[in-house]
Amino acid sequence: TRDADYEVTVVELKNGCVCCSLSRDFIATIDTIVRGDTPVDAVVVECSGVSEPESIIENWRQAVAAGLPLMSLATLDTMVTVVDAGRFLQEYESRER
Repeated sequence: TRDADYEVTVVELKNGCVCCSLSRDFIATIDTIVRGDTPVDAVVVECSGVSEPESIIENWRQAVAAGLPLMSLATLDTMVTVVDAGRFLQEYESRER
């Protein structure tokens, strides 16, 4: 159980997707949050249903490879994807390989 004395901040990136058009804004926003005045234990990112998790991971890896200063302060630890269980198998099997 957590103490009730913690702060939650919500940041919304509009008009784009963190896996493509907003990937730079996404990294910059994470940097702003991590370097802010309030210590951060974790950042939870909720993407739209059309985001490509693999692209988000790749953008993060590119930022690490580029040596961005943020990468010494933050790591991509876990990615969770929610799928439509009723359609997943059909969609998965129909994809191009």
